[in-house]
Amino acid sequence: MTMLAGWKWDRRTVPALLVLAALWLLCHPWEGLWHDSRLYALQALQRLHPDQFRRDLFLVYGSQDAFTLFSPIYAALISAFGLDTAALLVQETGNLLWLGSAAFLVAAFQRGLGFWLTLALLVALPSDYGPTMTTFNLAETFPTPRIFAEALGMLAMGCAVRGRWPWGVPALVLALLLHPLMAAGVGLFGVLFLAEGKQRMRLTAVAVVLISVVLAGAALLGIAPFDRLLRTMDDTWYAHVLATTSGVAWDGWVFGAWASRAAVAFSPVLAAAWLGQGARARFFGCVALTGAAGLLACWVGTGLTHNLLMLQAQPWRVMWIVQMASAIALACLWQQFWHRGRLFRALLLALCVAILTRNTFGGLLGLAAAGLLCHQGSQARPWELSPRHYRLALAFLAVLASALLREIAGGPAWTGIWQNDIPIATFDTLWLWIWLKRGVAALLGVGLLIQVWRWSGRGRQAAAYSLAFACLAVSAAVAIERANAAAWLPPKTEQAVRANFLPLIPPQATVYWEDELRYTWFVLGRSSYGSNPQMAGAVFNRGTALEGRKRLARLEQLGMADGIRKRTRLENSEAINRLPPTTVAGLAIACADPELDFVVLSRKLGPSVVASAIGGGNAFYLHDCSLLRPQREGR
Repeated sequence: MTMLAGWKWDRRTVPALLVLAALWLLCHPWEGLWHDSRLYALQALQRLHPDQFRRDLFLVYGSQDAFTLFSPIYAALISAFGLDTAALLVQETGNLLWLGSAAFLVAAFQRGLGFWLTLALLVALPSDYGPTMTTFNLAETFPTPRIFAEALGMLAMGCAVRGRWPWGVPALVLALLLHPLMAAGVGLFGVLFLAEGKQRMRLTAVAVVLISVVLAGAALLGIAPFDRLLRTMDDTWYAHVLATTSGVAWDGWVFGAWASRAAVAFSPVLAAAWLGQGARARFFGCVALTGAAGLLACWVGTGLTHNLLMLQAQPWRVMWIVQMASAIALACLWQQFWHRGRLFRALLLALCVAILTRNTFGGLLGLAAAGLLCHQGSQARPWELSPRHYRLALAFLAVLASALLREIAGGPAWTGIWQNDIPIATFDTLWLWIWLKRGVAALLGVGLLIQVWRWSGRGRQAAAYSLAFACLAVSAAVAIERANAAAWLPPKTEQAVRANFLPLIPPQATVYWEDELRYTWFVLGRSSYGSNPQMAGAVFNRGTALEGRKRLARLEQLGMADGIRKRTRLENSEAINRLPPTTVAGLAIACADPELDFVVLSRKLGPSVVASAIGGGNAFYLHDCSLLRPQREGR
């Protein structure tokens, strides 16, 4: 095994790197401030403008901002460069660190073409993990500390595999300081990986005891957040959490939404652990144990006991490590077994089909293929398929793979593609992106890498570079188009909003903008009354959960999709279809809450309109809630 061999420069490296960059741009384009990146941007802005955001629902009862170094760093960048530039700078830095760390880890297992193909799989295969489809993905395309925690975690794991603990520990510590929930799993992996041999096992046991004593002492002394280890979430709070952020609790998980995807992720990891040798087998074995421990802790801590710390720590997040290692394991298994006969080829292809069908029956297929691969791979004389039986096996796998067509035909809500339904594609191109994200991009990347590698090795450098640059140019053009689609308001609309609305809205006012949180925070610079994304804080603060549910109920009566937050996308869609029309009566119900000062809608409702912003093909109207109340209330 070449795990510890030094890196050697190859003339095929540059064209392969260009193809990988093209694949990255295609699968991980800039999507702007979206998903949780909005929340992290708000926390950074709150450090710069505390008075303007002190009434915001996400912040008024407290946030987890105190447990990360990301916010103060982000705030300093925003102060220096502005929000848009700072966000892009953070994201691009995270992208480079993630790719570099991934390459460092993969280089411990692969060399040559195998190294590049493994990276291609890691970049382009479907990578969502956790209890809900597409909510959390590896190498997210918007700026949060998660991409840095993943990168530093892979760096620490790469150091552990090489036995370079003095370098790995600082990387792990920095990851913990940026995002402790994501980095905790890497720490567990490190402890498990260290426990080799009697001496190491004794040292590991001592370390585990010491850590347990420290945690217990911190809990008894009431040191946050460890004091929550001795508390359980009360029934009222828990019910609101299940209704708004069901993914944090085992009781809120829908078996069909996570079990198959988790099984597909575990299958190649377990097979690589069983069939590998030495440090490679130990690496994959420790990854599998880490993932299993996280799921077990989630079941016990959130499903059986409703422990407050477990609900907030969300131990299932260790699944990012399993998802990451799954792509590496798949590449290692292909390299190890493809040449060993038709049976092994059919089983490896079955693992690939399992990935394509991971949202349906792929989990069962993956476990069956991995189990048979482990059984036959351990035999001195494994079975051999005849050419006829091999063709039948391929036909059967093709039929199974066709289930992807039925899944996609069911509509975008069932495709498991978009990270949070961001509308970055037109209707005409949506299905193309679905195909790319479901595995076609990985197939294209693997094919292109093999081609440029062959051309470069046969002295056809010009052809290899031409193909690589053509791929990069196409991907860059597509990435630019998608970035433009993810833009905020058109410049003329934004200018009209700032000119006409801001003079009328006091800095401490609370605003609701129709189904668009970003405009309230990043255009107006004001506290948001309530919205679906702000309910992400429900599990961390009881006040956010209870007050947020009340506010969402008012928004639902106003006819806003922001007021809907169900466990599944189908439930969301059905509830949105049942929303009442937006009327003056609904607006009066929302404005009856004294915490709401202004509402921005795309239509005029009654006499409460005090300003309009028209431009860039958009029209928005500012409604003053005080005009709908019996008497004007002071703010």
